[in-house]
Amino acid sequence: MDATAIFEKSAMGGDRCLRQGEILSNVVQVHIEQSSLETRPLLLSEKTHPYAVILSQWCDLDSDHRARNSSDASENEGSKSRNQIPTVLFCEVHTASELKTAVPKGSEIWRRIQQNNDERYHFLERVAPELDAEGLGLEEMGIDFKRFFAIPTDEVYHRLKVGQARRRCCLASPYLEHFCRRFANHLSRIALPVPHVSC
Repeated sequence: MDATAIFEKSAMGGDRCLRQGEILSNVVQVHIEQSSLETRPLLLSEKTHPYAVILSQWCDLDSDHRARNSSDASENEGSKSRNQIPTVLFCEVHTASELKTAVPKGSEIWRRIQQNNDERYHFLERVAPELDAEGLGLEEMGIDFKRFFAIPTDEVYHRLKVGQARRRCCLASPYLEHFCRRFANHLSRIALPVPHVSC
């Protein structure tokens, strides 16, 4: 399959609007140390995600970006803040070889993952260097839909602006919609108390 149909190069610059399905590298997530919750001062720790993909809706990201960058003096602060989203939703992205080590050996799970037939995981083929904003390319990747997290939106933009996080590539249509539908289906799944029985 032609890789150009699956990925697009990310727009460079921390001031450009984030996109649903965009893969970033070196994404830092800050945590409060649990041991310090009942004491002061609060202690913080950082977790660096080598890769993460944005799950937030494109329309929300777009209206947020326009509100943050509006120079319209007639627009009051209340309407600007109503159009902003407080956090960006991400999912961890691992290289396929890293994810494969977490799958039970000798099972059929990995084959299902590679074909995107396992509801918990999503597989992405390699990204060619010419479609990577860093020009390096990316290995085959795997996403575990249980591994999602959020970071404050202004923090994401700041880390991109100062070069701590890096924009890499975006999923193109219809692969973006396929990925988002699969994530939504995973979140909305229903746990049944007992399976159906066939006599």
